[in-house]
Amino acid sequence: MRKIRPYELYRNCGNRPGSLYRHFSKEGELLYVGISISAILRLKRHKNDSSWFREITRIEIEHFDYHGDARNAELLAIQTEHPKWNKAGVKKNKKEDKN
Repeated sequence: MRKIRPYELYRNCGNRPGSLYRHFSKEGELLYVGISISAILRLKRHKNDSSWFREITRIEIEHFDYHGDARNAELLAIQTEHPKWNKAGVKKNKKEDKN
């Protein structure tokens, strides 16, 4: 069986629902923003793959009827809420690009 890469999941979601999740530290700092068809299963992957997993003490999940809407909300959240551990979707300002 062929392994499906994450970007293929986004492309193939069509009209499926999606969830936006936010992970917070005990101090209330936003650690990470992400989307998934199953936020709970995604949390298991973060447990295995993310060095910052043990910092998580609170999770918020927002559900969307369409995965594409969740993706748009994720990009906006990353760009405006500045989660500590997100790398994808982060826009650099022009001053940072010149340094």
